[in-house]
Amino acid sequence: MLSQIISEARSEEYRTRMKRLAYAETQRLVPKEPKQNIHIVYVIGHVNVCGGNKIILEHANGLKRLGTQISIISHFPKPDWFPIDVNYIKIPFQVNIAQFIPDCDVIVATYWDQINVCVDACIAPVVYFEQGDFHLFTDVSEELSITLNHLFALPAYITTVSERVSRIIESKYKRRPKVFHNALNRNVFYEKSSNSLEARKMIVVGSDRVEFKGIDELKQVHKNIVDRGYDLDFVWITPNEPLQPYGQVYINPPQTKIAELYRDAYVYVSGSHYESFSLPPLEAMACGTPVVVTDSNGVMEYAVNEHNSLVTNVRDIQGITDQVIRLLNDEELYRKLKKNGIDTANSFSWDTILSELLYFYKSVAAHGVQIQVNNEWDIICEDKDQLSNEELLCINHLLGTTKASEIWRPVEYSTVQGISNISWELFYKRRNYLEKGFPEKILIESKNPNLTNTKYKTVAALFEHKKYVEVLRFLKDVLSVTSKESIEYPVCIRWITLCYIELEMYSNAFELLTSTLEIHKMNMELWYLLSRVLYGLGARDRAAAICEYFLTIDNSYFYPDYIGNLNELVSELCSKLNIENKESPLEASLLQTDNKGQGGLSRKYKVIIFGVNTLTEFAYLLTDPNKCTVEAIVDSSGQYAGTFIRNTKIIGLNEIKFLEYDYIVKLEANSLLSSLDASKIIDLVGALNNYYLYEYHKNINSITENQNDITGIVTGISYHEVGINTELLGENYKNMALSSQDLFYDYKIAEWILNYFNPNKTISNFIIGLSYYSFHFDLSLSIYKDRSRMYYPIFQTMHNYHEEKKAKQDYDQFETLSKKLLLDDITTKVFEAFKESKEKENTILRSRKMSNDDKLNATVLAEKDSNKNYPKTVEENKAILKQYLNMLQKNNITPVFVVCPVAKCYSDAFSPKLEREFHSIIREMKEEYDFKLLDYFRSRNFEEKDFYDASHLNINGRDKLSRMIDKELCR
Repeated sequence: MLSQIISEARSEEYRTRMKRLAYAETQRLVPKEPKQNIHIVYVIGHVNVCGGNKIILEHANGLKRLGTQISIISHFPKPDWFPIDVNYIKIPFQVNIAQFIPDCDVIVATYWDQINVCVDACIAPVVYFEQGDFHLFTDVSEELSITLNHLFALPAYITTVSERVSRIIESKYKRRPKVFHNALNRNVFYEKSSNSLEARKMIVVGSDRVEFKGIDELKQVHKNIVDRGYDLDFVWITPNEPLQPYGQVYINPPQTKIAELYRDAYVYVSGSHYESFSLPPLEAMACGTPVVVTDSNGVMEYAVNEHNSLVTNVRDIQGITDQVIRLLNDEELYRKLKKNGIDTANSFSWDTILSELLYFYKSVAAHGVQIQVNNEWDIICEDKDQLSNEELLCINHLLGTTKASEIWRPVEYSTVQGISNISWELFYKRRNYLEKGFPEKILIESKNPNLTNTKYKTVAALFEHKKYVEVLRFLKDVLSVTSKESIEYPVCIRWITLCYIELEMYSNAFELLTSTLEIHKMNMELWYLLSRVLYGLGARDRAAAICEYFLTIDNSYFYPDYIGNLNELVSELCSKLNIENKESPLEASLLQTDNKGQGGLSRKYKVIIFGVNTLTEFAYLLTDPNKCTVEAIVDSSGQYAGTFIRNTKIIGLNEIKFLEYDYIVKLEANSLLSSLDASKIIDLVGALNNYYLYEYHKNINSITENQNDITGIVTGISYHEVGINTELLGENYKNMALSSQDLFYDYKIAEWILNYFNPNKTISNFIIGLSYYSFHFDLSLSIYKDRSRMYYPIFQTMHNYHEEKKAKQDYDQFETLSKKLLLDDITTKVFEAFKESKEKENTILRSRKMSNDDKLNATVLAEKDSNKNYPKTVEENKAILKQYLNMLQKNNITPVFVVCPVAKCYSDAFSPKLEREFHSIIREMKEEYDFKLLDYFRSRNFEEKDFYDASHLNINGRDKLSRMIDKELCR
């Protein structure tokens, strides 16, 4: 919600600035006496983690180290992601930023929509620092183009970070900025101590929420490289939570960690579509890591193809892939790029650049702003006796410089029950009044108990005498003629809510506030009142969370009437929330006797189920009523809002922000969830897909429930899963074959069974199911790689799965949260819930006969299966099979290899090359190990009617094959 409030506040501020742009004039300067020590003010639009802000903060800190007085002014609280050593001024939203710029010698506007307000301040020469925004590299609307041309004409000076950007600005806006390159902190970004040729890691930097960074293209590059048989990890540094995590993800790490990751990487790769001066490739060079970059304008300020980098075209996925592979194969090229990259990075020093920048700013500071004094004003409210000298100077400066037609000031007209009530009063009016002029607000407060231009004075008087019903009646009449969108509307709601609080009508107040805040999100006093109401209802956590909004947004100056001492009231409420320990009725209902019978008290967690679909009721049943309570079910479509599931109300998406909860059970994807704390979300659908595959758990259960009776095991892939009926084999076999299960997991399952479920050594038979392409197949590197997650809970490995670290984190989080919220026997519950439907589905599938479409697709399928060519995987699988056979040999077990039959339409199209290679490997194994091979691949004992598709037996074919295998086993 805070992000929405900020977005709305910034949008309103932008609209206000653009309205004033029509009156803006190019800044005129006059020479003045130069100063040795100057004061520079940087105006920052936001403090999000990004390269642009990092450079601004480097400027500020570095210039201060050179003895310059520096101030930063922003609407946002001081950021904690980067050390700031200078004076930081936070100002309220909803007021003109120019009013808070201190007396200084240079003003640096850091974004184009700040230029006109900085110029209008008429305090000091304005330097616009352009770091390469979208408008330089992409087409913009005609309206925005006109706006930008006007803005670029206003400041006395423009600076930028590269010659290429400077030329673009000259071409577009007819201004040629002075260039000051970005640079490096060599105390952080220094050369790696070792060659690191063995650390095969590809590192990238950027957010996948910003399309021009090309992160999705780099993910595809990595996949291409891995598919071509190279072992290369993907390391991703991003300023925010990824939309689609991939590889090893580091979210907003400190600068020292970023440098460490660069040094640990083999290659840095950039896929940016455009940049003004991309710093990460230069940082990687400084750390001794070669770089592959796209020709994205600013990066070419220092990147020289084949000298200190490898350069490709923008969006050229194949080209980037080829260049990275080239670097992986060419050690001489690697060392050349490393050496030259370090030399290049050494030429970009902050010491040199900041000295040049300070010299420039001092030349700018040798000028003052030419002001045309305008005193054609009529004073409406004369009270100079109440004003300090500083306030008088501020007012006189504004009167002499502003293009506004009116000036308004805040006036306190009453204080009721500790609440200061303020209304805006017309202070000055221009004599030559312009009908289309704009009003200016100046935050210099005054007191006037006799103020007559506000209807709320009557309301305040009634409230002070506790005539709350009369207030409600009066405001009801006012609301009847006031639009909900009007800025007067929330003022009325404020007074109505105060009456409801006094009357302890908290539910009424809650409903009224939540509906009003849907429209008036920026009204912070309504948020304050909502936190008071929630406190009255006992929802302290939610009340405290809302209080945090004020740290960023501040007061409601945008509205015609507001609470003057809101910050004090919020502080009082926050203190009350923090120190009061008295148990509320609501919290008392959440206390229960410990379910372990220890007589202590523990709090039930509050849970929201997010999503209304076929899994919703099942998710409800999985939650443990002894551990948590389901507070609500969220329907993102709103279709079922207001109805109930198991006596729990279904609410709309917009209502979630008003609920107090500890955790969310996620049943569907939604952009809202990405803005919430990921550690508080249990992804049930993801868990069901990743860890609770029915067929897998059916196999596991068949072992754990019958471990004393087992005499034989079958492993293999889907051909053996559906093609062998263990009931027709002479011994008591258990079929552990599974779709897409490779040799690695065949071996891990066999090892697990022999180690833990064979105490009496009763298992003496193994059927190892193989296909001709088994040696070329690695589940964890295939298109089915996510199924590797399924094996992790038991085997604690995902083999070669490239996203193993993230997958492990996901599982650990799920396991932690499931212990807190879900039933203890969740695996059994899931298995039982899906057993009937899955068995029915499998029976229908395996009872059918091959269709004409299956026959037509057989050629394509066979060619796909037989064209596998992964020599590295072959060698690894041969080693795995040897481990498998060694283990069986130690247990005195002679296995039988079984290759299942396929339909003739499939075998005719299957390449004999892979078949020959398979038999060659088997002959090689036969020289060292004792086993039997039953190869039915081209058996003509099977007809089309025995298959449900071109490569899988149906029930009839399964039973036919099983009898044939049993006959061979009895020999």
